[in-house]
Amino acid sequence: ELASLAPPPPAATAPPSPGCLLSPSLADQSSAEYFGSSPECCADTVGIESSSAAGAPAPPPGPRYKLATEGTLRVCCFQHTRTVVDKILATKFLRRWETHVLCLDDDQILSKTPSGVLDQPLPLSGMQEVYCITRWDPARKYCLRIVMSLGSLLLQANDAYTRDQWYHSIVWKRNMIRYRNFLTKKYKKEVVLKELKNMVDFVMTTPLQDESVTRAPMQILTDLLSEKKESPDWEEWAENATNAAAPLLAERCANGELCALLARLCRRRPRAAPLPALAPPVRRVLTRNVDFARAPNARQLVKDYISALSAHNSGPALVRRFVEVTHGGRASCP
Repeated sequence: ELASLAPPPPAATAPPSPGCLLSPSLADQSSAEYFGSSPECCADTVGIESSSAAGAPAPPPGPRYKLATEGTLRVCCFQHTRTVVDKILATKFLRRWETHVLCLDDDQILSKTPSGVLDQPLPLSGMQEVYCITRWDPARKYCLRIVMSLGSLLLQANDAYTRDQWYHSIVWKRNMIRYRNFLTKKYKKEVVLKELKNMVDFVMTTPLQDESVTRAPMQILTDLLSEKKESPDWEEWAENATNAAAPLLAERCANGELCALLARLCRRRPRAAPLPALAPPVRRVLTRNVDFARAPNARQLVKDYISALSAHNSGPALVRRFVEVTHGGRASCP
C-alpha cells in the first residue's frame, strides 16, 4: 500500500547506478542495520546502531551547556608585554577589573553598558586564541583568556560551569563563522567535503545542547546544496554532501528548504540516492509530524523517498523493511 502511494519514476528518468544497486550482502542485512534504529518510536530497537552512524563522533563525558547569550562577568584587559613598563602594568596587582553584562552575538561580544575596556564591541573574527585558565581554579578565580592582536582580555565568572559555558559558546561561534566563510567560497569539491566532515564532527562532539546550536550547521548544509542546484553534476555533489552529513541528519531535524533539496535528490537520482543517510530525517517526519498541510516539503520528502526505495530491484521489500524500522514492534502507529 505504501509503495502504491508513490510509484517509482519511469526508467528513462531513473537510470540505474551499478555501484548503488542492492547487493546480496545488503539484502541480508537487518532493517535496523540498513535504515538505522528509530529511538523516537521503536522501543524494541534501542541500542542497535545504524551502519551509517557507526563510528560517528560523540560528545566527551561531562556536563552539558546551553549556548551562552548573556551574562554578568568581570572583565580585565592588558597589553602584551613588550617593555619593562608594560610588564609592571600587566602584573596581577595592577590589573583593573570591571563588571559588565555581556551579550554574545553571532559575530561579536558587546557590553550592555559600553564603557572602559568594552566601550567598543569585540569582534569574534579578531580573536587569535581562546582558552580557560584552569590553574587559577583553586583560588576561585574562574577565568578564560581571549588573545587579540594587541592584547588579551580576561573574563572571570562566578563558577567553573559558567566559565566553561562561555568558553564553549565562544568557540562555537568562532567555528561557525569559519565554516560558513570557508564552505561558501569557491574551492574544490574534495576540499569542501573534507571541511564539511570536519564541521559535522565538531557539531557532534560539542558539549553544547541547544536548538540554536543545531540550526546553524543545518543552514550551512542547506546553503551548500542550494548554491550548486543548477550545476549539471548537482546530483553527485548532493549525494556526497548528504553522505558526509549523515551523522548530523541522524540527530537533527531538517528544515523545510533542506527537505525540498533532499526530495529533489530522491527524484533526480532514485537508484543512487543515499538511502541509509536519508532514512533518519524521513523517520522524524513520519513520527513527529501530524499536520502535513503545514509542511508540504516534508510530505514531499516522504513521498519521494518511498519512490526511491521502490525504484530498486527489491523495492517492495525495502519499503517493508523501512516501515518495520519506523513503526517498531510495540509502537502505536504514528
